[in-house]
Amino acid sequence: MKTHLLLQVLSVVHSSEFDTTPEFATPIQLCDVGSKMCEATKVLLPGAAVFPDGSCLVPAGGLSICLSAQRHSVPVYILAAFYKITPFFVPDPMM
Repeated sequence: MKTHLLLQVLSVVHSSEFDTTPEFATPIQLCDVGSKMCEATKVLLPGAAVFPDGSCLVPAGGLSICLSAQRHSVPVYILAAFYKITPFFVPDPMM
């Protein structure tokens, strides 16, 4: 007996971006991430920059998604292009 694994892609979008979501993804808002995380097997986030120590900069809302994933023991992967790897830290001018 062969079973088929049903895959579902959820895309976290702003309420004004529901129409621009790709056909293969189901759009959800950031406030719904906590309730859907128990169904997730992995989380993919876009990386704006990857720093030398392995930390990264992700878009707004990334921390709350990661904390929800940590609570449900779901692995988080950061996808970033090669040119987004930074060879040094950018100092904060406010410090």
